Amino acid sequence: MDIGQSIKQLRKHHCISQLDFAKHVGISQTFLSLVESGKRDCSIHFLESIAKGLDIPLPVLFWFSIEAKDIPDDKKEHFEFLKPSIDALIKSIF
Repeated sequence: MDIGQSIKQLRKHHCISQLDFAKHVGISQTFLSLVESGKRDCSIHFLESIAKGLDIPLPVLFWFSIEAKDIPDDKKEHFEFLKPSIDALIKSIF
C-alpha cells in the first residue's frame, strides 16, 4: 500500500501544487513531501484531512493506495479484473 503516492497522484489530478495543497490542509510542504515520497508515516487524522482536502471519502484514498502486492495471490486475478472498472467509476464520481 502506497498511500503517499496516491496522495500525490490525486493532488496532481486536481492540478494543485504541493505548496498550495499543504496550506489548504494546514500542514507544511516539507511534511507533505515526506509523506508523498514514503519517508514519513502519518496518522488517520492526517489522512482524514488529506481526503477532505481532496474532496473524497477516506476509503477512496485507501482504494487508490492498494497495490497488487497487497492482494493475496488467490484474489489477484479478481482484483486485476475489477480494479480498472472501479477506478473509472470512482473517478467519474469524484
